[in-house]
Amino acid sequence: MTSGIDAATFALLQHKRIYFGHQSVGANIIDGIRNLSRTGSVPALNITESPRSDAYADPVFGHSLIGRNHDPRSKIDAFAAVLGAGLGNKADIAFFKFCYVDITDGSDVTGLFGYYREVM
Repeated sequence: MTSGIDAATFALLQHKRIYFGHQSVGANIIDGIRNLSRTGSVPALNITESPRSDAYADPVFGHSLIGRNHDPRSKIDAFAAVLGAGLGNKADIAFFKFCYVDITDGSDVTGLFGYYREVM
């Protein structure tokens, strides 16, 4: 078992078309997935950087930059735009992450979540 995800679960992901939208820290997550595969403890995923729907015809763990750090609404809008441009019809799983710098003491978390729900 590696970080709570066993090899059998990882193997299931090899057969999915997955999209991950992120900014800076997301690149570290992608590096971590690659490193897990290099150790041989989990099956390797087909990782590619692309938000274009044509990159998702076959199983892939795709990713790309979305939005801007310090502007969480820009990430919501960019993610929705990527899905709306065709990827939403191709991906089996699609998700994005906020960065720790996106939410601060002064953030309107309730408003941000409401915006997220409205856009999604």
